[in-house]
Amino acid sequence: MKNLTKYFFLLLAAFTLAVQLPAQNNYRRVDWLHGFGGFDNTKWAGYATRFGGPSGDRQMTSTITSYQVTGSIDNITDGISIPSNPTNIGIGHSLGGVVCRNFEATGGNEFGGVITVHSPNKGASIATAVNNGAAADFLTHVATTIVGAVDAVNFAMAPEISIINFLIGGLNGIINGINSIFSDIFGVFGSAFGSVIPNINEVGPSAEDIENQITGAFDMINNPDVQTVIDDLDPTNNFISNLNNSNAVPRIEVHGFETNHELLRLGCSNQSKVWLSPLALTTSLPDKCLVDELNDLNNSLGWANAYIITKASINTLSIIRLRRAAKLWKAAGDVHDARHLLDGGLEAGWNDLLGTQWETVTTTHTEFSQQCQAQINQYSSAINGLMQQYWQCQNSGGSNCNSYLGTANTIQYQLNQLQSDPGCWVTVTTTNYVPTDNSNAKNDGFILESEMTTGASNVLGTYQNVGVNHIEVLNHPETWKNFNLIFDSPTFFNTPLR
Repeated sequence: MKNLTKYFFLLLAAFTLAVQLPAQNNYRRVDWLHGFGGFDNTKWAGYATRFGGPSGDRQMTSTITSYQVTGSIDNITDGISIPSNPTNIGIGHSLGGVVCRNFEATGGNEFGGVITVHSPNKGASIATAVNNGAAADFLTHVATTIVGAVDAVNFAMAPEISIINFLIGGLNGIINGINSIFSDIFGVFGSAFGSVIPNINEVGPSAEDIENQITGAFDMINNPDVQTVIDDLDPTNNFISNLNNSNAVPRIEVHGFETNHELLRLGCSNQSKVWLSPLALTTSLPDKCLVDELNDLNNSLGWANAYIITKASINTLSIIRLRRAAKLWKAAGDVHDARHLLDGGLEAGWNDLLGTQWETVTTTHTEFSQQCQAQINQYSSAINGLMQQYWQCQNSGGSNCNSYLGTANTIQYQLNQLQSDPGCWVTVTTTNYVPTDNSNAKNDGFILESEMTTGASNVLGTYQNVGVNHIEVLNHPETWKNFNLIFDSPTFFNTPLR
């Protein structure tokens, strides 16, 4: 699990670091800028070494530039010192590409050309989702739905409690996986989320616990430093539109998309080495990846749901067990909701965050009324009191003890009638914030491909990474291939082999 301190320090550190690999002759300078999550020297920075290191392939000298993700993107740009030279190239992944472009917008001459790699050149709809609360709603929905299913199984299958340990293991894997996704992409999103389930033995976490942790994670975003960067990336704000009005230097846009399971593979990609040495692509995912955890949990919930439905059906046949049956049917419904989420709702919800419109939708469902439940509680209390009086009468050898029993039976009949009374079942209206259209647009698991390309007049070419997500692009042969095509092209970016 990602360490909270590590990411907090990474995002809020008050310094900018530039590491220049040893210069070779008069080779052109190329600055490599990371995205929101910072540098990983085994991934993104590896391109800098392979192309412009001491034993690199191209006539360039790479500089690995790390920056603080605080303040606005203008503040980030101001905090990076790069000597101006018309031959310099700036190459940025994700946010780093936007930072490279911002040099030209702020009147600097640091770069003669810029290459953006899976960068939100038109802004990132996920930033809008953070600002309008949709992202928080999504995480809360995921947490409460899954925890609700685990609680339902716990209630309905207390004698079969061993299954809970298995389900909780799957839940822990999902929470860790989601934490990895947010930590590696936006860093700060999932940092607090990782401590949702620090230690689980036999008792699952409550929905309130998880919601509190999610709220804590998003509270971190709301600090002025990080929030301003999120605002800048929000396409509904002015920063991106102003940036796209500044098209001074030549630019290459590398864009791409994932082929399936955008969210799940994003979490798995953090655990796998896509690009091995020598250059070889491995598509295998690590054991017990997020995909496996979800499948395990879904299969277990499927078995549990069938068992709960059977118990609910049996209880429904007995009039004195209708109250128990109602709770069991609700438990079955909670488990069904979780299975629906795991069967595709999770992916669909995530894709919705990446670029759809939202609206308020009202839904209804039926539940036992609080007024009738209060009456049942009174009946139950009265029956218990009468039964105690009956046994006290019997034990003391009193007369007419059966009168207590008769009265208790009468109240029990009234209770049974109330449980089956249609008037006690009320329709409840619920308002939800849902997407109006699922664009199904191609994306890399985090940014729409359409948001990576601008079609501006100064864009000399676009290159596509097929089947590469936002994390894999940091270390993928497809990206390596496109870089070589760019450096071989007869444009400003042409950089000969050594």
